[in-house]
Amino acid sequence: VGVCLHGEACSYDMSPDEDFIIDTLPDCDRLMVISGLSGHGFKFASALGEIAALFAQDKAPPVDLSSFGLKRFS
Repeated sequence: VGVCLHGEACSYDMSPDEDFIIDTLPDCDRLMVISGLSGHGFKFASALGEIAALFAQDKAPPVDLSSFGLKRFS
């Protein structure tokens, strides 16, 4: 089969329930956090970028993001 010529180890963030975290911080509603992507962030980058861009423009996202909120860990 051959030998590995090059290898890398990468880290990625993971939430306790392995689902995305998309929310504002409790004490700073002008700061959005998109994290806990569990290694799947790249393939969702266009959708997550659109959500972030809409947030920056004070526009609502086209989908309900409440299931990705920080309150689920309370």
